[in-house]
Amino acid sequence: MIAKKLSLIIAACCIIVAMGAGNVSAQISGYVGAGLGAALSSFDEAHAIFEAPDLSPSETSWRIFGGLQLCPNLGVEAGYVGLGTAKLTIESPHSYFEDKATGYDLTALGYLPLVGNLTAFARGGIMVWSTDMTWSMPDADSTGNKSGTNLTLGFGGQYIFGRSLGVRAEYTRYAIDKAKAGLGDFNVLSANVFFAFGRK
Repeated sequence: MIAKKLSLIIAACCIIVAMGAGNVSAQISGYVGAGLGAALSSFDEAHAIFEAPDLSPSETSWRIFGGLQLCPNLGVEAGYVGLGTAKLTIESPHSYFEDKATGYDLTALGYLPLVGNLTAFARGGIMVWSTDMTWSMPDADSTGNKSGTNLTLGFGGQYIFGRSLGVRAEYTRYAIDKAKAGLGDFNVLSANVFFAFGRK
C-alpha cells in the first residue's frame, strides 16, 4: 500500500513537470539545510507498561535535508530526522521506559509563491523510521528495536534572502505506527535554515 501511494506521488510529480515546465532544466535549483523543532507524540501504553499521568512527551527534534525545486510550483526533498528520546519514569519501584525515534523521509513539495521571496508550501511522502526501546526495572533490563514505513505530511512557509540564504517554518506530521514503534503520530513544529544554489 505504501509503495503504491509513493508511486502515485512520483507519477503526479512527473505529470506536473511535463505539463507545466516548458524548460525545467533551466529552472532547477537545489538546496541543503538543517532545522530544530519540538516533537509531540504519545507512548503506546502496552510498550511503556507503566501507568503514568503524562503519556505525551514533547522532545527536541532535528532534521538535515536537501532537495531540488524543479519549477516555481514543484520540488522534491529528502531528509534524515531525529524525533528525540522520550523517557517515562516511575519512582517506586524505580523503573523507566525509553524510546528513541529516527528516520529517513522522501517527499514531494508543492509551492505557492506569495509576495517577493515569500512562499507557502505543502509536502507529502513517506518516512522509513526506526526506534530503539529500553525497559529498565528493578529485577531486569531489556532492549528492542522496530522499523517500518509510514506516510508524512506537512505545510509551512519560507523566505529567501537574496539568492542563497533561506529560512523556513513548518508543521510536519509523521504518522508512525505507535503500536509497533512504541511512540507514534509525531507532530513537529520546526524552524529551519537552508542554503540555495543554482537560483536564477
